[in-house]
Amino acid sequence: MEYWTIALQVIVALLAIYYYINRRYSFWTDRGVPGPKPKFLVGNFLDLFLYGQVNMEKKWAAKYGKSYGIYQGLNPVYTILEPELVKTVLVKDFPTFVNRQVNLNDHEILALNLFNSEDVVWRRIRAITSPSFTSGKLKGMHGLMNKSVDKLCDYFSKAINTDSGNMNIKEVAMGFTIDVIASTSFGTETNANDDRSKKNPFLENGVKVFDFNFFRFVLLFLLPKKFNKWINNETGGDPKVMNFFIDLSREIIKQRRRQTGAKRNDLVQLMMDAFVYDEDLKGFDKLETTEDHDHEKTVEKEHKTGSIKRSLSENEIIAQCIIFFLAGFETTGTTIANVLYNLALNPDAQERLHSELEMALEGVDENSSEHFDIVNGKIPYLEAVIKETLRMTPPVPRLQRRVGTDTYKLNGVTLPKDVTVEVAVYAIHHSDEYYPEPSKFNPDRFMPENKHKLVPYTYLPFGAGPRNCVGMRFAYQELRLCLAKIVRQYKFAPTAETEIPMVYNKIGIVSAKNIQLQ
Repeated sequence: MEYWTIALQVIVALLAIYYYINRRYSFWTDRGVPGPKPKFLVGNFLDLFLYGQVNMEKKWAAKYGKSYGIYQGLNPVYTILEPELVKTVLVKDFPTFVNRQVNLNDHEILALNLFNSEDVVWRRIRAITSPSFTSGKLKGMHGLMNKSVDKLCDYFSKAINTDSGNMNIKEVAMGFTIDVIASTSFGTETNANDDRSKKNPFLENGVKVFDFNFFRFVLLFLLPKKFNKWINNETGGDPKVMNFFIDLSREIIKQRRRQTGAKRNDLVQLMMDAFVYDEDLKGFDKLETTEDHDHEKTVEKEHKTGSIKRSLSENEIIAQCIIFFLAGFETTGTTIANVLYNLALNPDAQERLHSELEMALEGVDENSSEHFDIVNGKIPYLEAVIKETLRMTPPVPRLQRRVGTDTYKLNGVTLPKDVTVEVAVYAIHHSDEYYPEPSKFNPDRFMPENKHKLVPYTYLPFGAGPRNCVGMRFAYQELRLCLAKIVRQYKFAPTAETEIPMVYNKIGIVSAKNIQLQ
């Protein structure tokens, strides 16, 4: 009789779980929101892994319109593509959408970075770190970035002489961005492309950061934080890799504190020196990073007597160093590779960019302030080429925000607290309503004379509003500096192995595994 009782209890428990899951999956139908049908337990993840996120984003937008509901595992996600709704979430009602999705990361250090931190903690960290990314501060890193570009050019020259210049341009571009991040964020000199065959801990661990593990990733969404922590799956990646960068950052900070004399002008040092007064932590109006190229003028402000300075703790500095690496390594390397791919397939655009670069930079010292000023704002076609590439292949296909009040109505749909709202960036960028012939590479869309044709909140490679990418200016500077030099010196062309059109990875950032050029 006991066996029958146990069997009955198990059946009842399974039925209860089944009922609970089905109730979760009625969230959007109960609210009259259209969307793709979820698969048991995994929601709509399986569609992404089978058919690719890029393909599904366009398919869902075509079928369900400018707003629809999907499921990440069991969690409902409201997807928006309408520019006015995007503005509402990212800017107008930002205090309601301060945070991203419910934090899956319970790591004691990584949870402190700008991407994962929340509410007042995020606001304090953002306020402290933002001044490190002004044009004036970034100008001080011009020389460090330039050295990395020189290493890249040396590698290109060697490749031309030894292998006819045929290469996986994405792999090479990633080597360049490793050099930049190592130099500017970790105070470490690398030569990733030349040292690829050698034992280099920074390079080895840097590449492993993005080794995607489907099983670990899904467990982050399906299991409670405490259980993921117990099975050493706090990040969805290899914990040894994260520990390497944590230990490296901690050691660098210790060395800097012992150091006397001139300071290295990099992000580690800027984070260590940064602070903000308590009275300046109110509001969100000064937290958004803009594309303005003008050098900021520092306005000295008198603070109340006894005003308290807030600076970053050691763990918070380490957390920012690691997120700068994660956010700036593959995304920027992929964008450089994508630009060169587009130029190789569009030789007229490549020639036009080469001519404009020659005209603007002829006789200008590459290490001078003049070179920095020209590259960062006075070559419109360079800017247009970069922006059109980021439109076609925005590294991050979706932006996440989370409802912060008990009942919030968006687009007529009542959303309870903690429901995720996502902006479908890739689908917006590929809407022919905003960008005619969206699959066509056309930098002229972003030339100054066509600026009036752009619809606000339809170009979002770095997000928008107070929680947009704090490193946007850093990324643009790195892209401009690199492309300005290599497009002047080298010509890129497709090979017999070049995939046309580009074949993207199914999940993760919008990227191809292999971009063969010569």
